[in-house]
Amino acid sequence: MLKARLLASIILLLGAADLAAVVDRLNRKKVRTPNFDPVQEDMKRLEGGWDYAISRGDLAVTIRAGTYTSADSKGNVRLAAVMKIDPNHTPKWLDMTYIAGPLKGQTLQAIYELKGDTFTLCIQMDGQGRPTAFRRDGNCDLCVLQRPKKAR
Repeated sequence: MLKARLLASIILLLGAADLAAVVDRLNRKKVRTPNFDPVQEDMKRLEGGWDYAISRGDLAVTIRAGTYTSADSKGNVRLAAVMKIDPNHTPKWLDMTYIAGPLKGQTLQAIYELKGDTFTLCIQMDGQGRPTAFRRDGNCDLCVLQRPKKAR
């Protein structure tokens, strides 16, 4: 009888240890889940083609691998800039280091907003800091870009 109780106790303890191990494994899986990276998430959402909401002639924008390129319908690049974003501010920050076009060699500060298929950016054109609001005036260029409508 004593042996049966001892055996039952051992089985119960081993079962409890197995259950604790399962719970521990589940908790560790939660810890290993990759952290959300807002920079990568926004860069992924920016990738692809964009049209100016307010026409700028036949220009369109393409964003690939963090590079913003504005070109005409014949493929002639009018300007290109390497983008560095920081979505941890309100409004979100964007730095544009121009690698082609009339602003080549300059880095201008901007703010941006991504809502659905609309990308709005406001660039401080005089190089004197970063805009604090989305506006168009003598020193700020406001660009509203939208995903192209698919042909029906």
